[in-house]
Amino acid sequence: METLQNPLAKELEQEKKKNDIIRRLSVELSHLSTLKEKLDNILEMLDQSFGLKHSMLLLPDQEHEYLRVFASRGFDDHGLGTQVKMGEGVIGVVALRKRKLRMTNISRQRHYLQASAATQAGVKVYSLPALKQVESQVAIPLLANDELVAVLSAESTDVNFFSREDEDFLMTLSQLLAISIQNAIILEQLEQKVQERTAALEAKKQELEQLNASKDRLFSIIGHDLRSPAAALQNVTDLIRYYQEKGDLLQLNNLGCRISRAANNISYMLDNLLNWSITQTGDLQLKIEALPVQELIEEVLEMYQEMIWSKNISICFTCPEDLLLMADRNAALTILRNLLCNSVKFTPQGGKVEIRAQQQGDHTHITISDNGVGMEPEKLKYLFCLREGKSTKGTAKEKGVGLGMILVREFIRLNNGSIKVSSLPQQGTTIELLFPAL
Repeated sequence: METLQNPLAKELEQEKKKNDIIRRLSVELSHLSTLKEKLDNILEMLDQSFGLKHSMLLLPDQEHEYLRVFASRGFDDHGLGTQVKMGEGVIGVVALRKRKLRMTNISRQRHYLQASAATQAGVKVYSLPALKQVESQVAIPLLANDELVAVLSAESTDVNFFSREDEDFLMTLSQLLAISIQNAIILEQLEQKVQERTAALEAKKQELEQLNASKDRLFSIIGHDLRSPAAALQNVTDLIRYYQEKGDLLQLNNLGCRISRAANNISYMLDNLLNWSITQTGDLQLKIEALPVQELIEEVLEMYQEMIWSKNISICFTCPEDLLLMADRNAALTILRNLLCNSVKFTPQGGKVEIRAQQQGDHTHITISDNGVGMEPEKLKYLFCLREGKSTKGTAKEKGVGLGMILVREFIRLNNGSIKVSSLPQQGTTIELLFPAL
């Protein structure tokens, strides 16, 4: 009678142990945690319940071509991130066939294949974590709705460490483990999406703030900077009436230059405002064509001939006659007009502006250098940003609205070019342009 009771008591004890394992496992795996934490917890619980001192969990990639070690226990984290191809080695075969595999007396079985270093399909595959004197191994696919979620592999130096009963019980737990891992993966993916959307919202917020800053700056330009030359022109008309009444022809003749400057300032500002507004609405249509560099620059220099003459600035221009660049004509003229205007504006009386154009590989390289006032590093940093108070008066008190360099940057980008600016206070500025060549 006692003999019959002992096996029954032993069986009841085993069932109680199994139920306890399932209960603890269910409670632990229901907790929300990161994928890494979840995998480490699983291996720890399996170690406590079954004594799996050397184990690892491998997860398939999205294409189900490779398995990668995401967590290991007893191997000092050796091999984390290691990949093994589906269908190769013990673990690869288990993953491909979705069937468990238990091996004993491994040292005597020559057909046992350890995953070794190799290069397959351009992916470097290193040795998986393994015991040097391994004698037994069990590999179990963890499936959820017949979909492979992971592979659990455990090794031991004991010949018959993994019993058939333990193996069957692990298979019973496999779906629970798979669902828990799958939930952790889904949670991690959701968190990743939340982070991406948060980053996208932050980027959108910054973009809207920049647009608001641009709007405020535009209102400032219209309300103040553009009003100044208009007011100057109005003042000139009042002076004309006054000198006419006085019959002072000499003063009337002198007003011609003031009228010209005021009109040019208004025209310059309106051109930049119009071009900038077109780039903001997305209605800009570019016609890329081969343009003669010498003709473009000479046309722009002609626009500012009076300013150049009034400040006694010497212009040194060198360019091969047949040099071409690929760009939209209006965009190229706007770029050169703004850059050359700045060079002249910030160069003092008797100063010098050098313009050099040459072929440089597949690009046309244009350099504009002056010996003018230059810029502080802080101002250079924000040269291409639309900010309040960025505009600086020229050496002859010429006004600007701060839109010129914004347009230059945008048109350079739209014409597949690049720009580099270097400057030092009181040492002048050098601007290098690169355009695609014919």
